[in-house]
Amino acid sequence: MTSLEDLLDELYYPAPLGSFGSLCFEVSRLKVLTFDRYRRESKARYGRHELVNQTPVLEYLGADTEKISFTMKFTTALNVNPSEECDKVRRMCMTGEANYLILGDKVTGDNLWVITSVSESALAWDGNGEIIVSEVNVEMEEYVAAVNE
Repeated sequence: MTSLEDLLDELYYPAPLGSFGSLCFEVSRLKVLTFDRYRRESKARYGRHELVNQTPVLEYLGADTEKISFTMKFTTALNVNPSEECDKVRRMCMTGEANYLILGDKVTGDNLWVITSVSESALAWDGNGEIIVSEVNVEMEEYVAAVNE
């Protein structure tokens, strides 16, 4: 039988929801920082050879880089500072920081990922002009290191 103290410890210590570098996805009784509308896109690359009076011929060139997008909502009501978290995500994008994307206890894909785009919407402000709720759309792309890196 699980004691109340054990249950509270489980709520206090975040479950391994995942991470991307210093951005940790967590749910605990102290903080909620998660994402929704997760989407992963995989596609192939093809060369197109135009032929006179014939249907073009496609040539398979290989896999393209994968893309992931998701939305995060930051709110002070869930013990998250929207401005700080938005700045962290934006900084990761602007510096080209490459990290593994970990969801649950599994690494996503075979390579590192980079944030290629961040768009923020401030949804609510407090009486002091501070953002208390914001929504951030994140787009990531698989990062395959060059041969000489």
